[in-house]
Amino acid sequence: TREDVFAALAAAFEGWLETWARGENFARVRLAWLDRAAGVGGEVEVAQGGRRLRGRFLDIDARARLRLATDSGEITIEAGDVFLPARGQD
Repeated sequence: TREDVFAALAAAFEGWLETWARGENFARVRLAWLDRAAGVGGEVEVAQGGRRLRGRFLDIDARARLRLATDSGEITIEAGDVFLPARGQD
């Protein structure tokens, strides 16, 4: 049921919040996130205000910024909306 799914998600989230509250290194959270993140290594588009950037999603750095490899070189992005290509593309 929806309630069961929400309860499972809430329990998992609570565990990560406890990890964070204990002051554990962000590296553990980062590695777990990267292990589950969609799009790592693939092409993505990032919208920041009025501009759009396209590139290969490398990872997130130690400061939680997205690392993007573009035709112009590697850039880091602190905030933006990330879009994966539609299925069947890329």
